[in-house]
Amino acid sequence: MAIIYKIQNKLTGRVYVGHTTTTLQKRMYAHRHRLRSGKHSALQDDYDKHGWDSFEVEVIETVPDSEARQREQIWIEHYGQLSYNQWNSVDPDHKSPAEGYETRMRERLRRRGKTYNIRKADGSPPSIQDVKKQMQDRGLI
Repeated sequence: MAIIYKIQNKLTGRVYVGHTTTTLQKRMYAHRHRLRSGKHSALQDDYDKHGWDSFEVEVIETVPDSEARQREQIWIEHYGQLSYNQWNSVDPDHKSPAEGYETRMRERLRRRGKTYNIRKADGSPPSIQDVKKQMQDRGLI
C-alpha cells in the first residue's frame, strides 16, 4: 500500500503533496536529509527561513501502489483548486517522474540564472538516473 501525504508550513500555509510506498517515517527522514543538505527543490526556502518545526505532516489516504501517482495528482489538483499556496505543480497529463524531476531541475537552474536542456536527442524525457548523472557531471547538484 502507498501513503499519500501532505507537508504544510504552518506559518506560510504552503502545501506539498507526495506519496511513498515505504513507511512515512522513512520518507520524512529522506525529506529532512535533503533539507539539511540544502538540496530539496520544493521545501528548501521555507526550511531555511523557518526550520523543520514550522512544518506539519498529515496522511491524506492510503491506496494501492498501482494507484499512488494518480491519487497523488488528484490531491495536488485538489489543493491547487482550493487556492492553497503549494509547492507542487499541477500536472494535467500525469507525466512521468523523470519529467517532473526535469521540471524541478529547470526551475532550480532558472533561479540560478542558468538554462539547460536535459531532454534526450529524440525529445523524450530521460530517466531520473540520467538526469541526476548529467546534473552531477556539470556540478549543478
